[in-house]
Amino acid sequence: MGNCLKTKLKGIVNNDDLRKYGEIVVQIPTPSWGSTAPSTIKIAAPEGKELVLTILGDGTTQFGNVNTTSGTAVKSDDEKQMTITGTITYSFKNYDSNYVYVSIIEKYSISNLQETTNLDLNELKYCQNLEVFSGRGIIGDISEFVSQHSKLKAFMAINVTVNPNKITGRFTDFAVLKDMYYFTIQNCPNMEMSSIEDYVATQREIGNTTSQTNGVTINPDNAPITFQGQQIADGSSVKLYWTATTITYDGTTITA
Repeated sequence: MGNCLKTKLKGIVNNDDLRKYGEIVVQIPTPSWGSTAPSTIKIAAPEGKELVLTILGDGTTQFGNVNTTSGTAVKSDDEKQMTITGTITYSFKNYDSNYVYVSIIEKYSISNLQETTNLDLNELKYCQNLEVFSGRGIIGDISEFVSQHSKLKAFMAINVTVNPNKITGRFTDFAVLKDMYYFTIQNCPNMEMSSIEDYVATQREIGNTTSQTNGVTINPDNAPITFQGQQIADGSSVKLYWTATTITYDGTTITA
């Protein structure tokens, strides 16, 4: 074996396209994308943490209005970077394309991330503070995602006909999480069919003998979920409750 040359010379990688440690880049539709684009985006960091958001590219898009009712936000002079604490909602202004790409540093501190597009759930690996997530065109496996996010409480796969969600797995994969209270399962053609009854059975097994007082809210649109052997109908804010012996979905109660 030949000799190896060792050196202690300091080196610098000068490439802005390379990801920084703990960085995630999210794609968010702007109002020019169409009527289903979000008017505001919500993001949150847990108490004692902060997130740095930066709009990427050389376009004219800037951070717009910011609601800081339960958080703080400090913008840079050019309004292309923002440091936040707590929970805020924000919008964009002077947008010059259908999408804007936002870099978030210290992704491991994200507790609420909404209105993403085409995000691979693997990008959120090790984000163990995540409690709320929503997006369009989501990619990834639910079971693997759930195994990494024990604090998750709300998951929203939003329907956009031209950009279906590409997640795989079953609705029942979420049943191992004790604090889930809100679902949007829309336009997810790659998900497998599973049942409300099996979801509740697993919830009971992990200690949730009865549902929370306000139940679980489901917003289904062609959702691969059944109740009493039939695929559930499309709806908005449909409630699911259960006790040790009964299940009530959309006002219908069965013994199970």
